[in-house]
Amino acid sequence: ELYFAFVLHIHSNIRIHAGVETTLKEVLTTMFVLKNPRRVIQEVRKKCSHCRTIAKKTCELAISQHPSERTQIAPPFYNCMVDTVFGFKGLSHKNARKSVKIYALIMVCLLTSAVNILALEGLETQDIVQALERHSARHGAPRTLFVDKGTQLVSMENVRFSIRNSEAEVTDTVQLKVVASTAKSHQERGRVERKVRTLREIMEQLSVKDDTRMTALQWETLFAKISSQINDLPMAKCNRSNVSDPGWDLITPNRLLLGRNNQRSLEGSFDLMKGSGATEILRRNHNLQIYFYQMMMDRLHHLIHRPEKWAKTDKISVGDVCIFVFNENVAMKNHCWKKGIVTRVVDRKVEISYISNMVPGKQPKNKTIVRSPRQVCIIVDDDVELNSRRFFEKLHTKK
Repeated sequence: ELYFAFVLHIHSNIRIHAGVETTLKEVLTTMFVLKNPRRVIQEVRKKCSHCRTIAKKTCELAISQHPSERTQIAPPFYNCMVDTVFGFKGLSHKNARKSVKIYALIMVCLLTSAVNILALEGLETQDIVQALERHSARHGAPRTLFVDKGTQLVSMENVRFSIRNSEAEVTDTVQLKVVASTAKSHQERGRVERKVRTLREIMEQLSVKDDTRMTALQWETLFAKISSQINDLPMAKCNRSNVSDPGWDLITPNRLLLGRNNQRSLEGSFDLMKGSGATEILRRNHNLQIYFYQMMMDRLHHLIHRPEKWAKTDKISVGDVCIFVFNENVAMKNHCWKKGIVTRVVDRKVEISYISNMVPGKQPKNKTIVRSPRQVCIIVDDDVELNSRRFFEKLHTKK
């Protein structure tokens, strides 16, 4: 009991909200404690609201079960993850002076990991519908779309269309099943987010910057070539033997799309051997792609890396005081945090009430927002108060 009171005194007055080792070093200047003195310091820091605010450690979230669409035996692109990519410059026509914004729509098959990247001239619902029509004309209409919580993507659930099978039977008023993720929870759509990162890495290796100006058709050509390269990456091997030709034993997304592995996959660009124009530029791009593709094949062993997953979930209760990510800036790694109170916890989503505007002389306005537990940091819970005998007794009754 004396040691516990002394730790509280050091934590609050001498070494204010310091770490475990710093606090223990200060304790050892006065007394020597037996039986794991670090445990009491760790529990004090764990329950201190100010230390929680400094650490900003978000709640752990146990990995959930895969959706049934993940393992459903279906053709490629029957169940897809969809996302939009920003930051491309385009031209309304060739040799135009004025620049326009071009976007990309990435569709990733949940079962086969096949990728199709389409160019968009805008982010309106009509642009997304036209891209889905181009995709459906080549790979068939999808059934389920896993999307972020964007207006133009979520509104796909209002789309109706007709499909025709090989026996000329027509099915009218078919509706897409749209599954939206929690706001700011990019980890829920990790498969398509990883393809976005791969797209930017390949563009960087090809010396194609975001400010490179091309027409929408030229961007579509580039995206088609990148999609083909990604789909050539092997998914699995048919058998463990090394006797047979490995080119026929590998299973790639292109093999599932074309019925065979793409043995005539385009490497680089077409070289104009005669005539004037961009012959030298095409040859240079051809060499760059050969060098990049060799680097990519040399690093295929990174694909088998399996990161550790979360095995538990932190308890979040109604009434807990927390800080949460209000606005995020992934590129600058600078997040805007706000303080609020948990009002509801439903199905891996946390509803938080916070004060939006503080104007002198006016009543503050409360708003609610929904976040994933991995964007929430609990700083005060409804557990036992830190500086109390109940908390001290709880330390000794803990196993």
